[in-house]
Amino acid sequence: MIFSLAVNLSPPDPSSRWVIHGVLAASALAVFLLAGLPILREAWEAARHGRIVIDQLFLAGIAAAFGVSVHSTLTGYGSIYYEVVAILVAISMFGKLVGERRRQAALEAAKALGREFETCERLTCCGSTETVNASTIEAGDRLVVRAGSPVPADGIVLEGTAFVRETALTGEPFPVVKRPGDRVFAGGYSLDGMLTIEATVAGNERRLDGILDTVREAQSRPSRLQREADRLVAWFLPSVLAVSAATFAFWTWRESWIVGVFNGLAVVLVACPCSMGLATPVGIWSALAALAKRGIVPRDGDLVEKLSQVDTVVFDKTGTLGEEELERVDFVEAPGIDRQRLLNAVARLEASSTHPVARAFRMAGAMPVPVNLLAGAGLEGVVDGISYRIGNKSLLSTSQQPLADSLASTLKGEAAHLVYIIADGSIAGIAALREKLREGALTTLEELGRLGLLCEIMTGDRPEAAAAHGLPNVHAGLAPADKTRLVKHLESSGRRVLFVGDGVNDAPAMSEASAALAIGSGSALARETATGELASSDLSAVPFAVARCRKAVQAIHTNIRIAAFYNIIGISLAACGIIHPVLAAVLMLVSSFTVTWRALAQTGNAARPISKPMLPAVPWRLIIPSATLALQGPLIVYLGGFQGVAAYGFLALFLSAGALCWLALLGRPITKLAEMTLGMFSLGGLAMLLGWWADAGFAAVVRNGVCLCGCADSTMGLGIFAKLNWMDASMVLASLQMVAFERRGRGRLLCWVAGLFGMLAGMEAAAWVMSHIVPTLPGMQFFATYAAMMLGMSVGMVSVCASLQQLRKDPA
Repeated sequence: MIFSLAVNLSPPDPSSRWVIHGVLAASALAVFLLAGLPILREAWEAARHGRIVIDQLFLAGIAAAFGVSVHSTLTGYGSIYYEVVAILVAISMFGKLVGERRRQAALEAAKALGREFETCERLTCCGSTETVNASTIEAGDRLVVRAGSPVPADGIVLEGTAFVRETALTGEPFPVVKRPGDRVFAGGYSLDGMLTIEATVAGNERRLDGILDTVREAQSRPSRLQREADRLVAWFLPSVLAVSAATFAFWTWRESWIVGVFNGLAVVLVACPCSMGLATPVGIWSALAALAKRGIVPRDGDLVEKLSQVDTVVFDKTGTLGEEELERVDFVEAPGIDRQRLLNAVARLEASSTHPVARAFRMAGAMPVPVNLLAGAGLEGVVDGISYRIGNKSLLSTSQQPLADSLASTLKGEAAHLVYIIADGSIAGIAALREKLREGALTTLEELGRLGLLCEIMTGDRPEAAAAHGLPNVHAGLAPADKTRLVKHLESSGRRVLFVGDGVNDAPAMSEASAALAIGSGSALARETATGELASSDLSAVPFAVARCRKAVQAIHTNIRIAAFYNIIGISLAACGIIHPVLAAVLMLVSSFTVTWRALAQTGNAARPISKPMLPAVPWRLIIPSATLALQGPLIVYLGGFQGVAAYGFLALFLSAGALCWLALLGRPITKLAEMTLGMFSLGGLAMLLGWWADAGFAAVVRNGVCLCGCADSTMGLGIFAKLNWMDASMVLASLQMVAFERRGRGRLLCWVAGLFGMLAGMEAAAWVMSHIVPTLPGMQFFATYAAMMLGMSVGMVSVCASLQQLRKDPA
């Protein structure tokens, strides 16, 4: 950019121009050949299938930049833009590389989890075991699951008893005892015993396979932002090419084909998505930097937009709102038992255990002692000569049950799990455990509520355990498919859901939600499926992220309007053939600086979700008035014979009017009267000027120092409807077009038709008055006549419509 700007500001002499231009052209070609060929392939494939995609917009900009530059190099006339080729290639490829790498990472995580459960030990008919691939398992096969090994298939336990951890699949925080007759699922782990299971489904029809397939399918879908960008390009690219073709035709007719080619390509070049492309990525990068400071790592390029739109937050309970560790709610000892001595003994027994229950009893400095695992029940060991057994209710004998029930009735607080302690064959104490909420979990829910977000809690835990913490809107006992179904229901009812989870069982629901955040300590599949990761496990980052992203997207919407303003000016100047390299550089610099500064200066919070997309759809009702207002500038300059400062002034005036019209209407409703007035000033004004041009013999109205509007015997001077003319006909045709667009009731249609007659009457009356004023400066008389007719049309139309409305309100 530095070299090109220097060359444009101070063109080199002919002897060095070829060398400098050649080096810049070679660098542009090198960048395109190294990194830009995918843009060409995507654009070509889309064209073959009749689609318009954003790659074609980038390709058009690249071709225009290179074409204008080659033309300037060969002729020595005009500016060069070789560096724009590299800029456009970089902007396009960066987004594609990030998206592709994230998709590949998610698919690799799914494959890695699948590989962990892809082999198993199958019993043969003679009683031996063989290692086979899980995909070859058929219903009825018998499999061996050893202690510490994964469960490879969905089935029923035939032999053995063991604790099986299924937290990642069901959300249950505690390992579950599995005995003969119980169901097990692929994805669990046997912690302390060997099981023999019989497969109930084929090896490729496991519940785990369904979860992985859901994740793969979700990752293969194109992002919503990409679809919106393609929709935007579907109308923007043809519009730019149409303006470029019209510019080429006009300047070829007016000057020469060389000027036509240069100005036509300049239109495409100015319309390149450089400034508009900066509005979105800089805003997103700024927001992502703020999220990173709070420990949120993006896993999807749409994270900022998706978080800005959510209105419902769904939390998984186990491992998300609750920590992995359990907390001891209460502890009671039997009569005559030393409480502290008993707790110290339990701490020494649990010191070497990795069981989740053991963490609730650990103490600093406790010396571990040898223990024996009791499969599916607990553990046993000796401390200070006393034999202890610690575990679940299955350890109790019939004689121990009454005292155990009596002690349990004295426990305080809601508990999800009871641990029984037996010393030398007698009940010594009972501990009540429950899942421990993360610090700030309840505060986080309150903050989300203040942001207007609905909070739901989903868990695979038992209902009584889920209710222990008093959490709101809890859905308990849910399987992965149930969570997915509830998220789908919320989404189909119009909600934008943010799912916050940690387990494999959360991955399908995450894939169906509008956005998802995974706890950093959760499963790899959940982290790769989510759109973002909470690396610090700080739940207070969730409301911060939502508020921050809302503010960022609001700023991006404004930045897009600012970028559109500059693009409208640039396209119009290029179409008028008056754009200069220095002016183009200043426009690009000001546009880039403005959107960058605004994106980096984002502060504060937004209280409402952003309902509109990142790239808002632009209706033709906005395009037509903006474009027709801007086009009146060149016509007035031509018809009025203006030159020099006056010409540039009128061009700037009408270009600004078109741009302001665009910015004022984008995303805002408009009243009936304002819509009619705007249609009259824009489409009606352009039609009036075209008709005036036709009445003047398809030439300028001011010729040889005389304004053809200033004669009493002219069409204007003869009075209203005295002579059929092109001006009246074009105004009627323009109004008929506006009537054709009107589909909102007979009252609106009648107002348009009545307003047409008032508009014509006002225009003719103003023209007749101006034709009898003695002219001084022909050009200014032409513009004064134009302004008077526009004012007359406005007064006539508004008066008739207002009277008609009054009559309809008061028939008497």
